[in-house]
Amino acid sequence: MNKHAIIRKLLDGTCTRQQILHAARIVEPSFKETQLRYLMGTLLNSALIIRVGRNQYQKVGKEPKKSIFTGKYSHAALQVIASMQKQFPLLSYWVWELPWLNEFFNHQLAHNKIFVEVEKDGCDFVFSALVEKFPGRVLLRPKAQELLRYGTDDGIIIDRLVTEAPKSNGERYQVPLEKLIVDLF
Repeated sequence: MNKHAIIRKLLDGTCTRQQILHAARIVEPSFKETQLRYLMGTLLNSALIIRVGRNQYQKVGKEPKKSIFTGKYSHAALQVIASMQKQFPLLSYWVWELPWLNEFFNHQLAHNKIFVEVEKDGCDFVFSALVEKFPGRVLLRPKAQELLRYGTDDGIIIDRLVTEAPKSNGERYQVPLEKLIVDLF
């Protein structure tokens, strides 16, 4: 008995034992009603169907498509990205912002910080270029005390890029969610 052929004959949504029997008879006309109990057990045990109620079953489809996390950049972050693309087209860097984490926090963040993670050798050059373009807002690898003293809204924090981190499928500066979670926790 071809279990998968029977499943393909079932309609999407819920179905009854009689509808499963009908589908089995379409696939194999000599199928008897006495075989239905064995077939039901086989389909349930192999996770091709699940019980959703009394005499109600549902096909187990493919896993629902999961949405891929992509943070939305603020206007200030887009300005930083444009500046980086213009001045450092060959440099590897990632840009992300604190409000992206609001989805995962109980207490929401009100102040934005833009993080620019740059290759180790490029940190000083990027810092110099961004200080000229965004005076008073750029910090290079600040400690907690420096961040409290000199940090501003839409402040730009430059740090080293970890090259072993997973790559994003989107833009080359887009940070994957896995990297954020690993770095923070």
